Amino acid sequence: MFHLPVIMDDSTLVDSFNAMMNDTIIIGRDSKIKFKHNQAPDSTIYHQVVRFLEESSGIEKGNISSEDLLSNLKKISYQNMENGKIENLGDMIRGKTAFINLFISKCFGCPVGERIKMMKETAGKCNDNEGEVFFLFGRGNEPQLIVEYAERNQLFGENIKLGIIQESEELSSEDYYRLFDFEINPRLFIVNKEGKLSLAERRRNQRKLDLDYLLSALK
Repeated sequence: MFHLPVIMDDSTLVDSFNAMMNDTIIIGRDSKIKFKHNQAPDSTIYHQVVRFLEESSGIEKGNISSEDLLSNLKKISYQNMENGKIENLGDMIRGKTAFINLFISKCFGCPVGERIKMMKETAGKCNDNEGEVFFLFGRGNEPQLIVEYAERNQLFGENIKLGIIQESEELSSEDYYRLFDFEINPRLFIVNKEGKLSLAERRRNQRKLDLDYLLSALK
């Protein structure tokens, strides 16, 4: 949740940076330009930001265990975009297979069409309350924009829940941020009927995520 100033530029700023439209520019603590690119993918920008932050702040690295990931997932509270109610994810996934897609934010131009298509097909195969697909967006997203995004991508439907994650005393900010992988948006988690985390999406296991794999999780 960034609150950033919007500068009305008369081209002076653009000229100073010798910038192009939509350039992403990272300036170091020494006031020198460290990175500038017009079409860098999100993952590249993320790695550059982390790289320059690490130089001065010593960010701690390390993987979070599956047990901790599952515990943090169950602590998520979200506002249901269909009925406006605040629901606890742990309560909503109990006793069923849950496909939880965590979006950092909506992105009208991002290539997520195939993922959304697979998720909707999976939702169509969920019956007798055996499974459910969740599309959950990060804190600070505007409800109206999420509804518009959902309508454009047809995210409303049977066995599908759409929500925006809310502040929660149960889930600390540190644990909340650790649920996201900024190279993967959305990031998929699958919790099986026994309540165990059977998948936490990472770069190394992305390729196996096809419709057959998702449907096999329902068995």
